[in-house]
Amino acid sequence: MSIFVLGPDVWFGVVVAVSAPPLPFPGLRPMAAEGVRGEHALGGSRAGFSALTAAPLDAMGDGSTTGLLGGASTGASSATARVRRRWRWGWRQAPDQQIQTAAGGSRVRGKQLLPPRAQKKKRKKKVEDLARLGSSVRGAMAEIEVVGDGGGAKQEEGREARVNGGEADPVVDVYSAAAYGDLERLRGFVERDGCAAASLAAPDGNGYHALQWAALNNYPHVALYIIEHGGDVNAGDNAQQTALHWAAVRGAIAAADVLLENGARVEAADVNGYRAVHVAAQYGQTAFLHHIVSKYGADFEALDNDGRSPLHWAAYKGNADTIRLLLFMDANQVRQDKNGCTPLHWAAIRGNFEVCTVLVHAGTKEELTLKDSGGFTPMELANDKGHRHLSYILSNATKVTFEDKYCSGRSRKIGYAPILFCFVVVLITLFLNSIIFAPNFSRITAVVGLWSWGAISLAFASLVMFYRVSRKNPGYIQANTKRLDSKEPLMELDLNSSAWTGNWSQLCPTCKIIRPVRSKHCPTCKHCVEQFDHHCPWISNCVGKRNKRDFFVFLCMGTTTAFLGAAIGFHRLWTEPILLSSSESWINFMLSNHPGAVLFMFMDVFLLTGALILTGAQATQVNCLMEWLFRPYNSMVC
Repeated sequence: MSIFVLGPDVWFGVVVAVSAPPLPFPGLRPMAAEGVRGEHALGGSRAGFSALTAAPLDAMGDGSTTGLLGGASTGASSATARVRRRWRWGWRQAPDQQIQTAAGGSRVRGKQLLPPRAQKKKRKKKVEDLARLGSSVRGAMAEIEVVGDGGGAKQEEGREARVNGGEADPVVDVYSAAAYGDLERLRGFVERDGCAAASLAAPDGNGYHALQWAALNNYPHVALYIIEHGGDVNAGDNAQQTALHWAAVRGAIAAADVLLENGARVEAADVNGYRAVHVAAQYGQTAFLHHIVSKYGADFEALDNDGRSPLHWAAYKGNADTIRLLLFMDANQVRQDKNGCTPLHWAAIRGNFEVCTVLVHAGTKEELTLKDSGGFTPMELANDKGHRHLSYILSNATKVTFEDKYCSGRSRKIGYAPILFCFVVVLITLFLNSIIFAPNFSRITAVVGLWSWGAISLAFASLVMFYRVSRKNPGYIQANTKRLDSKEPLMELDLNSSAWTGNWSQLCPTCKIIRPVRSKHCPTCKHCVEQFDHHCPWISNCVGKRNKRDFFVFLCMGTTTAFLGAAIGFHRLWTEPILLSSSESWINFMLSNHPGAVLFMFMDVFLLTGALILTGAQATQVNCLMEWLFRPYNSMVC
């Protein structure tokens, strides 16, 4: 027996727990239909998901326990029992935090406290009440109501006797033995009692089979024993959920293998039309879903009674890795259910930002504008549900840009590179005509001329690097065209890849490949890039493994060129002898006599500012300079 005192203003509870691990609650079963109807996101009513959320176990509540997947069961676990006693702790504060009031009492943080004498009397009463409570716990031990998993008065009496005798043995029948994976006790029950042997094929008092408990807790040896001794591998409970459904709840792959290898139907559906693939998607069991699809051919596009696929459920529950896997297997992301909702609609309703991002990148703009039966788009649903940031992202994704209207194909990938190229050419022309060879300037000295030609040389070298960075492959990972054409692309996955260790984020649903570490998919280029840094619109290319050093060199050369040009231009303007009238300023004189030089200075300073910011950011984020200087070392660790 353990007594937990949680502190001021917290209920006091006496918790009686056994040392054995808690037995799963009888209510633990996949998504029972509740017929929940919800308000439409933008007004009106519409049929919502059946049991959209998995209710948590109410072990600290009023004694009733709601199943994780719907349905309800009364009482506590067969392995745990709780005695609830309400006890209100009085407010007590440290003396140095109390402020005496005029009435003789004290006030702490706005709360009126009793005078010291009254507080002492109250504390004495608490001690007496605690003593009475401690003596009453022993009597309350015999009053704990325990509802078992197998049902029956015999089980209740045996368990009560064990509690009163100081023991806490949760294994009292074949059902609890299967749930705890105690094969020896299970074999003993079957060999000693003929009724126990018959129980392997019969449900308990709540309608659940021993095989379901073994599958839920992933005990394949127990499941195999039950099957060999008469257990029906396709037996269903009151909701027609089989042991395979229960295995999908916790991703019990080993138990599922035993079931499926002994005749379990992988497409078995319950009363709501949920199959094992639906349950796995609801609970984010990505590895389990992948296993039964790739090895046993489960239909990952199967629909339940409401026309919802596993992709709908994964989107609603926010399981991004499951979304990636289903899209990798070419699941239909524009399928609409009976309410006209696509997976993106349900993700927007719940505000699942990561799921929406994956769906948007893997889809098209036309898919973003699909409307449900109420006439609402995902963006409108997200906005009405209060997901402002997600609504803003979806709104930007649905906007029709200038490129969407007038550009297509290769011209759409050009970006701002032509603008930057023309800008640099204009700067070089202005520098030559308005700074160096300007007729209204005095002749330049040899030193200034040397620096000027050095700046021009760097400018042309920068253009060469600009072309190189723009045209060079940044490290595209080629999509497997054979896998794209394959009907079962997942069957060709490398068993030694990172995806099999749980890194499902490395799956690219667009390129249908498993990306290496530090690689990402560029939505602009529509390619996965090794060591992806960012997509630069000014070079119309991504910055990745193969061109990041060239990109950093290009930035350094451009920044140096712009700095030299600005220094030479300022020197020419500042040292130029001028004759100012009494009403004319220096700026007005330069604008009227050297407009080309002033324009060059303005454009060059603008370019220099942007180049400095970008160079600093690139140097700190990617650390290209250090990687370039210590290339032999980094080539081994990268």
